[in-house]
Amino acid sequence: MIKRIELINFMSHRHTVIEPAEGLTVLVGPNNCGKSAFVTALQILLHNDTSTYVLRHGAKECRVIVETDAGDRVEWIRKKSGSPSYIVNGKQYDRLRNESGVWDELKRILKMPRLEFDNNQKFDVHIGEQRNPVFLLDDKGKGAAQFFASSSDASKLVEMQALHKKQVSENRSERKRIAQQHVQVNEAIDCLADLPDLRELLCECECEFDSLKSDQKAAKDLGTLVESLKAKEAESNNLLATREALGLVKPPPEFNNPIPLEKLLAQIQRQAESIRKSERLGNAFESLEAPPEFADEVRLQLTLTAIKRQQRTAGKLLKYSQALSGIQQPPKLRESESVSDIAKLIVQLRTEIEACDELKEELANIGKDLKKVTQEIENWATENPSCPTCGNEVDAAALIDGVHRHG
Repeated sequence: MIKRIELINFMSHRHTVIEPAEGLTVLVGPNNCGKSAFVTALQILLHNDTSTYVLRHGAKECRVIVETDAGDRVEWIRKKSGSPSYIVNGKQYDRLRNESGVWDELKRILKMPRLEFDNNQKFDVHIGEQRNPVFLLDDKGKGAAQFFASSSDASKLVEMQALHKKQVSENRSERKRIAQQHVQVNEAIDCLADLPDLRELLCECECEFDSLKSDQKAAKDLGTLVESLKAKEAESNNLLATREALGLVKPPPEFNNPIPLEKLLAQIQRQAESIRKSERLGNAFESLEAPPEFADEVRLQLTLTAIKRQQRTAGKLLKYSQALSGIQQPPKLRESESVSDIAKLIVQLRTEIEACDELKEELANIGKDLKKVTQEIENWATENPSCPTCGNEVDAAALIDGVHRHG
């Protein structure tokens, strides 16, 4: 199936592309707008008919390109000077009279050849011209008879006739089979005449089955209850035996006031823990050596203080060095520049920085005001879902952007 037709500098078309839809595609438009040019383009592409008149005025060449659903591409080219040529799936065909391969490719890809007979008469059954749109409608009887009397078409008609007879015979056999099946179905229906009585008996059986099923469930529940009662009875017997055994045991002695005994026990536990801690410390100290004796403690303290001061100074110098490592060297002053000029530039730079800070503050205030106004518009749009002027739906985003239109 053709999925794309492209005309380039062909008759009145500078560059036109049509993608036919599945089924029927209709081209409509006023006279002389280029509808018939597509039919002419297909005829020339299929058969390389006379094409000296199709080149658009002022163009050096024209092209007709057809693409199919199968991925094939056929291109017909006509230059202002020279003979037509084809490009089929990337292969060039220039000598069309001596080279028959292009016609075989066109038949294989497009499947729209003309029918030829012994007297070199050709019929185009795929494309109808504007003056003769219906195939063989206004042709002479001799031409129509010659077409239908061709060997290939006559065999097709005979096959169609035989197929029709076969279908008639099969339909008669099918009708007879259906009649016999109808009789068999009626006999089966007669055999099922006693079905209502069987249905009532089946309902009674189902009710009795449901009753038996309910009794079976009740019996299962009773069995579970009996097992539970047996377990409770065994537990009760164990409790009675335990009670009888405990009746022979004498009661423990009573303490008049156990609080002093509890305090004494807690004090003993604390003292025992303190003793264990002291033993661990003693064992740890036994492995340590005696500390060295200091000859002059004051001098050592001064040295330690000086070392700490030098460490702090070294840390600060390291930070300064790291900070200064990323700073570039100051530019050298030109002969025409002076220190006063640089001072003026610094003052001007500070003024610009202050102005920039003021603008930033003003921009922040404007942002706050804009956020407040946006919130007020959104609240108003929520309270008024339709415009009081035109009645259209109110969109908060449209109001904010200023694109609300009254209907």
